[in-house]
Amino acid sequence: MDAIHLPGATDPQSVLAHLRAAALHPGRSSSTSAATWSPTARGEHLYLTLRDSKPATVRQDGLPWQALAAELQHRATCPPW
Repeated sequence: MDAIHLPGATDPQSVLAHLRAAALHPGRSSSTSAATWSPTARGEHLYLTLRDSKPATVRQDGLPWQALAAELQHRATCPPW
């Protein structure tokens, strides 16, 4: 099994770039997040907090769930066998 390590995941664009590169490889994939998910102050959106994220700035320096879901949605699906 291959693993993707996000070295120094400090900004959303580098995390998305690593995910895009990983999505180019054929075959099944699974994802594990050893990170913290944080809602915005109003609780409207969910963000993946990155290394330098703080609760007050998660909208600027976190990765929105919508962006992550959109990246995974574009990945070609494999048959269930």
